[in-house]
Amino acid sequence: MTTNPDHAVALCLLDALDELNPMNLSAEALYRVHVRMEEVLGDVEDALGLRRAVVVSVREGPTECENCATPIARDSYGRPRQYCSDACRQSAYRFRKSGR
Repeated sequence: MTTNPDHAVALCLLDALDELNPMNLSAEALYRVHVRMEEVLGDVEDALGLRRAVVVSVREGPTECENCATPIARDSYGRPRQYCSDACRQSAYRFRKSGR
């Protein structure tokens, strides 16, 4: 995606706000200014069509145990499981280690 010059300027302003505090604002006041600038930047991104749509990815990975082919229920977080149990994981390791 190409960067719009106005978008780049707004991001630079946010970075400058993080690095510089020329008015010696309190941390709370600086935080409120930062939050407001992010809101304005979001409005600008929406108006220019720069904000990306949130994409919900489908979890990829095996749907069955790689050792015994038992179906595996998927968790909603973390890495997809490859084996149905520790025993299958250990069995697969021993099989790989034996060189077969």
